[in-house]
Amino acid sequence: MTFFKQRPNKNTGGGLSTAHINKQIGAVNTFFRFLRLHEQYKPISPLPLLKEKIKPSKTILTEKQIQALYDASRLACMPRRDQLILDLCYGCGLRRSEAVSLLTSDVLHQRALLRIGQPKNRKERLVPITEKALNNLQDYISEERKVKMLRFHKEHPVLLVSTRGVPLCGASLAYRIKIMRDDCTNITNMPHITPHMLRHSIASHLLAKKMDIHLIAQLLGHQSLDATQIYTHIHIKKQKG
Repeated sequence: MTFFKQRPNKNTGGGLSTAHINKQIGAVNTFFRFLRLHEQYKPISPLPLLKEKIKPSKTILTEKQIQALYDASRLACMPRRDQLILDLCYGCGLRRSEAVSLLTSDVLHQRALLRIGQPKNRKERLVPITEKALNNLQDYISEERKVKMLRFHKEHPVLLVSTRGVPLCGASLAYRIKIMRDDCTNITNMPHITPHMLRHSIASHLLAKKMDIHLIAQLLGHQSLDATQIYTHIHIKKQKG
């Protein structure tokens, strides 16, 4: 535990997150459970998990900044795909892993819903998609995606693809958002934007529009309202500011 608390994060240089340390604790506890069951070791008390507080996102994008991202998506070599990325991460509040895991069969066109089958908590949920976003999605599938799949002789069910027709990975999705952010030349002081920041932003915007917090929790796929309540604090703090 001392090692985990002192070891620097390889990406940021800071300390390891509580969530990361808890994953290591969970692995150790699972190993000792295995030993107890198969090697007949004496029962050992599990290591306690560290308590983690949900921290509010430091940056919530304004609706003007969101619109600037949509405007910038038109400059991309695959503009419908990049707009779809924003529709999924912002409009539908999907996690990055959920967006890149979507299959074409997960789009329920007649019902205007997306089936999220591989979320963080492994529980399937249905997420509504606006008519405008659905139209763009359908045009993307029939135009940009189809062209790339035929040109590079690819056959797979993943919805989001790269310029070479292969499934878009999480890092590539984040990079596309960075490119859109860099192309927002008409917005000054545009912050660094991550896919999760778009998810935070839609939650905050919906709350500001008086949507029921239970519905927001269902949209985001939160198992507990505690994770959604943080946006209430962000909204109140923003109003006071």
